[in-house]
Formats: sequence, C-alpha cells, structure tokens
Amino acid sequence: MTSQPERPLILIWGPESTGTRLIKEILILNGYLGNEGHKETWGNKPEEYHLPPAGSLPQIPVWRFSYPMGNYSPNPKSDAIVDFILEHGYSPKVIVTFRDMLPQSISALYKRGSRRHVVPACYSSIFSTISRHKLDFWVLSYESLIQNKLPVLQAIPFIEVSKLPELKDGNAKYYPKGHKAPESLAK
Repeated sequence: MTSQPERPLILIWGPESTGTRLIKEILILNGYLGNEGHKETWGNKPEEYHLPPAGSLPQIPVWRFSYPMGNYSPNPKSDAIVDFILEHGYSPKVIVTFRDMLPQSISALYKRGSRRHVVPACYSSIFSTISRHKLDFWVLSYESLIQNKLPVLQAIPFIEVSKLPELKDGNAKYYPKGHKAPESLAK
C-alpha cells in the first residue's frame, strides 16, 4: 500500500496581541497561501470555513486564529477547526505564539478592557487541542523573533522561511523606565 504524501496546513494560534498576524504575514511573504490582515482566506467563523481538497493548491495554506475568537472566553471550536482541516485531507502543523505578559496584556487591555484572566484558559484550550489530536507544534515567542529574527523561524522544522519584513520592537513602548503594570492587570 502506498502512503499519501503529507499535505500540510500551517495553523497559527495564540492569544490576541501575541504576534499571530505577524507570523501569518511572514509566511505569506515567503510563499504560503493566505491573506494579510484580520480576514482569513479560509474563514473566520465555522459557517464561513472552506478549504479546497488537499493537494489541489499550489502553495501550503496558512490559517490564523487569535484567541479568544469573537467572545470573551476561550473558544471551544479548536477541535472543530482541526476536524475540518483533517476532513479535507490536510495535516495541520501548529505555531503557538507567546509574548511577555505586560505588553500582551496592555495591548489587549487597550483593545477590549482587562482580560488577563483569559490568557491561561486560551493556552489551555490550544494545548489541549494539540494534545488530543497529536499535532506537530512549535512554540514561538514574539521577543525571540524580534531579537533573533530569521534564525528563530528557520528553526521551525515544518516551515521554510528565507525573508522577513522590517521587524519593529512592539514591546519597547510598554517598558519605559519606572513603568509598572496598571492595577487592572493585577486582577
């Protein structure tokens, strides 16, 4: 019996403000299939999900989900996303994004109010799904990418990256001398 060639699809998962969109943009710059910005080529909500059959695309698709997706609690649809991808013949590979808690929390605070409490639940949801489905994954920190650039991405065994856009340290503005986390983040 001949085994089918692997048809990867790169999933990028992480809490909001951890660099998921940046990683997707880098992969697209390097020839992966998707679109920049918040609107996902393959859909943002279950009723929008669509994928052509594995093997029919000329490039490896990339699909980003920032947690929580659309509400203020971790989204339980991670398993449904993976099931959908598997049903279409793809082998999902996951990049999980992290960022220092202070800039991640403050960035999310400005967007939606204090939601620091959901970050552990987001990672619990992500890693539970990875574990249940036995998915290949790689953890990538925003800080490591900004400091070490291309070698950080080239270490990921299931992607190929040779170029980067200009990378700016988005954390610098959150660490001026004497700055402390707002009281609302300590809750």
